[in-house]
Amino acid sequence: MVIESQKETIWLCTGLNCGYYGEGPRATASVLRLLQVPEAKIKLIYEYSGFVVDFDEKGNYQGIEFKEGFFSSFYNPKVEEVFHCQLGAHCSVNPVNRKVYMENPQLNQPSAFFRCLEWMNPIEMEFTTQFGTSLSALTCSEVFGIQSSNIPCNLLIRGKRFMLYGFIRYDELLSVVQSIALYCNKKAIYNNVFWNQDEYHMESRSKNNVKALFQLFKRIVLPSPPIHKIVSLELDGDAR
Repeated sequence: MVIESQKETIWLCTGLNCGYYGEGPRATASVLRLLQVPEAKIKLIYEYSGFVVDFDEKGNYQGIEFKEGFFSSFYNPKVEEVFHCQLGAHCSVNPVNRKVYMENPQLNQPSAFFRCLEWMNPIEMEFTTQFGTSLSALTCSEVFGIQSSNIPCNLLIRGKRFMLYGFIRYDELLSVVQSIALYCNKKAIYNNVFWNQDEYHMESRSKNNVKALFQLFKRIVLPSPPIHKIVSLELDGDAR
């Protein structure tokens, strides 16, 4: 449970849960009784996977909104029927700073990755192909443990609800950001597959095979300049 005050001070309370019958929900019920939430509302915590309780500036109970949870660390084959993104070896969340970390979500959790895009109200994404450059001070091993890869944070998506930090394989980063742009803006970032004016472009076909071979040869022989780009996103999140 996360408790946020009117002054934006945040407390993290471990062991307080909902959505099932057990000690966690019973502990949550005890806390809600201390906050004078009606008993009829408290009993519903055993049936819903997430809820928000509002209080006014004087600390008086205002109302309770039940909803389905979004993130879960509970491992179950049917977890996606209730939750939309499973935490684990490749996905971590800092609820205080509203930050989500994902390692190669295009491989590990592609559907959860796009559900995060839908829910976060994305504003812009920043990405870099510069080797040795990271968009975050945190390393992949610090976030996901020593068993993770050494990929730096090369994708950052800023949203109204939270920020998403992506640790993406270099050979798949551009296809990932292209997919994000198509999904959010309905518009591609790149148009052809070769380096042109300091940017890498993607294209589904080439009409001139000789020109294509020449560009491919030039790309192999000449060093490719890195990209560091910020792209505005326009997808409105789906409130849950």
